[in-house]
Parts: sequence; C-alpha cells; structure tokens
Amino acid sequence: MHQRVGSTRSSFNTTIAALEGLLEHELATGGTPDARGARRKGEEHLLERRMFRRRSTGEVVKEAWTLFSYPTYYYDVLRGIDYLRAAGVEPDERIA
Repeated sequence: MHQRVGSTRSSFNTTIAALEGLLEHELATGGTPDARGARRKGEEHLLERRMFRRRSTGEVVKEAWTLFSYPTYYYDVLRGIDYLRAAGVEPDERIA
C-alpha cells in the first residue's frame, strides 16, 4: 500500500486500488502466497479503521467518503464494502 514520505500509514485511495488489483490478479492466476498476504494486510488496514475513520482518534477521515457516487473515482465506503464482498471477506463487526 502506498505511503506518503514520512508517514507510517497508507492511503485509503491507494489501498483500495491495490486491493482491487491484487484480487483481480488472484482470480485470474491463483495468485501467490505473498500477494494473498499483502491483500489480507490491506483488508485489515480498512477494517481496523472501520472503513473510513482514523485509527488513532476514530474521527471520520473525509466526510465525502460517506457519500456514495457512481462511478467511483477515489475511495468511498461503498467501494470498500463492495471490495470486501467481492473478496469473500467474512462479515466483521468493524464495518457495522
């Protein structure tokens, strides 16, 4: 997942794009253990942040992420949830 220079956290925007790419690659080729591990790590990144909140404070990162649009260009909660559904991620209380 992409991080800004000096940051210790990844961007939601780049995380979702990487997750979608890794999932498509895995569906097409079967993937590799390393790629599946990276995908699981990215999924956990979203879940730890309850899909749109700062892990440190619980505050909403960007209010716009709670407004759903189509087609999506950047991250929003619906795109994140749609990814989790496509990836077969088990229901998790952190997305309630």
